[in-house]
Amino acid sequence: MRRTAWTLIFLLAAAGCADVQHRVDAFAFDRQAKSHLSDGISAYRDGNFARAQSEFAAARRHPSSPALAGEILYWSAKTHLSPRNPGGDPVRGVQDLALLVERHPSHPRADDAAVLIDLARRASAADKTNQELKNEIKKLKEAHIKLEELERKKRN
Repeated sequence: MRRTAWTLIFLLAAAGCADVQHRVDAFAFDRQAKSHLSDGISAYRDGNFARAQSEFAAARRHPSSPALAGEILYWSAKTHLSPRNPGGDPVRGVQDLALLVERHPSHPRADDAAVLIDLARRASAADKTNQELKNEIKKLKEAHIKLEELERKKRN
């Protein structure tokens, strides 16, 4: 009985150490993700979007707390959606925002992300409508030119 008790105590202690080690490892990953996030935000603010995207991608490769993961998604999306970013990918930006809302609905930036998604979708729809109008105007101009040519031919 005594041996069983000592064995049980040893196993519980070992499990406790493993849990502590897991927490230490998670903290180290969190610290790495925070470092990449911070560097990415600095690069974003400096207008160095390629570096910002690289830092956010590196931050995403490290497991992190939900709050930190949501923050990484938010800043990654902002980088892709920035009109100042010539290498931005608006589709990827909206995907990051959607992931933030889906995976971290209670994150402080989830409401902002939902608004940005709606604005991006509206802008996309407006762009599509704009393009359709441009195409219609082009067709009208072409038709007008043909009518003028026909009138010219009739007069001659």
